[in-house]
Amino acid sequence: MKNLVNLTLITIWLMLSSRGITAQDDRRLSWQGSFKSRLFAIHSPFELDKHQAHSKVWSSSARLKVLYQQSDQISWEAAYDLSLRYRSQIEVLPADLSTSTFKYRIFDLNQKVAAHRFGDESDLYSYHNLDRVIAIWSKDTFDLLVGRQPISFGSARLVNPTDVFLPYAITAVDQEEREGVDAIRLQLPIGAMGELDIGVVIGEHGKADNSAAFLRLLYPVAGQDIALMFVNFRQNTLWGIDVQGALSGAGIWLESAYVKPNHGASYLRYSLGSDYSFSDNWYGFIEYYHNGAGSLSHKNYLSRSTMSAYQEGGVFLLGREYLSLGASYQLSALLTLSQHITANLNDRSLLLSPKIEWNFLEDHYLEAGIFYGLGSSSNSYLEINSEFGAYSKTIYLGYRTYL
Repeated sequence: MKNLVNLTLITIWLMLSSRGITAQDDRRLSWQGSFKSRLFAIHSPFELDKHQAHSKVWSSSARLKVLYQQSDQISWEAAYDLSLRYRSQIEVLPADLSTSTFKYRIFDLNQKVAAHRFGDESDLYSYHNLDRVIAIWSKDTFDLLVGRQPISFGSARLVNPTDVFLPYAITAVDQEEREGVDAIRLQLPIGAMGELDIGVVIGEHGKADNSAAFLRLLYPVAGQDIALMFVNFRQNTLWGIDVQGALSGAGIWLESAYVKPNHGASYLRYSLGSDYSFSDNWYGFIEYYHNGAGSLSHKNYLSRSTMSAYQEGGVFLLGREYLSLGASYQLSALLTLSQHITANLNDRSLLLSPKIEWNFLEDHYLEAGIFYGLGSSSNSYLEINSEFGAYSKTIYLGYRTYL
């Protein structure tokens, strides 16, 4: 904790040092902010008494991002989140069965700031997150980024097989800001459109067993963007390819990763899909996802969820074959309706996730959505008869604004 405070103070001092705050510095110093609040009503799919089966979660968060342009080549970025959450049932199960909580950070804040329990069932707690502390050195020949920063890979829509650094689950409502990891990243341009991306991502206490390194080469070939990847993460090895382009007016992509884990069997994952804008208002996509780490039978779901693929490799779906359809329709300039349907082709369960969003004022948004799983029901989370049939049925309302 002391080291993190010292790092933060040093970063702020570097951002404001050398000349002090002058009128010129004021023009170089900028900030952005956001506030988000959501209410979730959750119904457990398992056989519980009526009181336990229904729960509510209220979550609000404020985010402040500060940017400082020290010179034409050097800039700084920092971001801090403060959140407050209430749960009517403390033992609220997540919508998915993923159990990984690993983070690529050398050290971190004690995330929970304060907590209060109301009897044995509900609680209210606040937590914070120092999500960005980045120094950026940009020249015509390279970009060097050092510090806590977002890192993500892949062009697929549903699942990104090459993305192993804190990927979003398909039930994540807020996907605007990828959680920061501690890294050193060097990006080198190759020709007009190519890029060589090299990085080291550092885990807890700086130990090699908790860290990762990656090498990614992006280059256009025959109008298609092709990226080749190598990632070594927590002593697991990934070789990947990501192809993105266009065909007859439609976007197409193929993203694939072969992973050799430190222990256990190797597995192949790939996503193949296409999207198309049918008009100015209509957009749709289709994607097939093969999960070589998953199981063909629901009987093995729980045992699979403890494998390194799920604990360390960013895998969160438990089956082997998936098909996803998505569409959005702009009802008006300020009102958008969207729907995603994801099917587990092995156990024949479905996840429906409709959403409507209204931009009722500039930088002010209201949203409402549902996650509704269909499939064979389960008596408890210890015996899963279908993947999406075991997802909690969730309705949410949200408000967000930007400063």
